Amino acid sequence: MLNKPQTILHLRITQSTVIRVIVNVGDQEKIDWYNENELHPIVLKALQPIILEHLVNDKATDEKRRIKALRVIKQLKFKLAYRFMSNEDIQESMLVRDKSDYRSIRVYPYHLSIFIDEPDSNLGVYFPSDS
Repeated sequence: MLNKPQTILHLRITQSTVIRVIVNVGDQEKIDWYNENELHPIVLKALQPIILEHLVNDKATDEKRRIKALRVIKQLKFKLAYRFMSNEDIQESMLVRDKSDYRSIRVYPYHLSIFIDEPDSNLGVYFPSDS
């Protein structure tokens, strides 16, 4: 469930690593549409293979080209545009509270930026062209 046009999620990859996902839905009308259609669990499920593929192919030689590429997923209830963006110059970690202890968790050096809209929308306008 979202309550802002831009929401930051941290999805756990391992016990000590998370990936930051920036979810963008537009305006309040789109937030209401997203929540009324209960898209949050469906979107998270659609992101699983995308993130897994990125993690598995992280060492690929065409990584920079692949990271910059805008990709679109079309589902019955929504359309999702996504792009991995590098944070390699920044080493980040977070503290997570586990009962009475605190643990450090590393933030993966890429974040996933996504835009979600209705199935018939044009999502190509959400990311500027790098060419």
